[in-house]
Amino acid sequence: MRIWGAGFSAAVVIAAALVALPATAHAATPPVHAGTEIRVADKICSLGFVLPGADGKAEGLTAGHCGNAGDVVTDRDGNRLGFVSESSGGLAGDIALIRFDGLPQGSLTTWVPFDDRMLPVLGSMSLAEVMESRPVLCKVGRSTGQSCGAVARTYASNALQFVAPSDSGDSGAPVYAMGDGGVFAVGVLFGSSVDGRGVGTGEYTGITGLSDFASQWGITVASPVG
Repeated sequence: MRIWGAGFSAAVVIAAALVALPATAHAATPPVHAGTEIRVADKICSLGFVLPGADGKAEGLTAGHCGNAGDVVTDRDGNRLGFVSESSGGLAGDIALIRFDGLPQGSLTTWVPFDDRMLPVLGSMSLAEVMESRPVLCKVGRSTGQSCGAVARTYASNALQFVAPSDSGDSGAPVYAMGDGGVFAVGVLFGSSVDGRGVGTGEYTGITGLSDFASQWGITVASPVG
């Protein structure tokens, strides 16, 4: 596996915060995909990766603090997309699983936006693999869009920091490393850095690792072929 940009490093302090061609392009980007705005209860967040679930049907990810199990998930216009089926909070895993309703065919994709392209998910990288190879990480969120930066460090059992801006509404955004013809999923965004007064600086971003939860929830971390 070739990962782009290995060798970067940085030191940061971070705290939790609320709130897509080298590959073949899709003819038209479906409206439901990683990085788009979602509404969960009274919170505005970003949709993380959309991936095949245990039964083969697409499921979505977002940050755990965006909603609790059973909360309805809609798009920015209030159209129902599904509901939160699993939710975990705290530094050990701020991540949630979204079960989509029977959405119309062609309304969602597992591909991820990068620049003006959509790229498939090739697989995943654990936080240990990220810290060893230190690739540049990228995210795409509802509020601050796309940005990429150097890996900083882990600071909890399943949390990592990297250098990129984020703001309210970006929670849940997909974080990935670039590969040849696609991306490797790393995690979902849950917070941004704060100064000594607890005021958000938006300079650094914290993420929850995906690989352990993917195994727990039966998610296949790869875009279907064909």
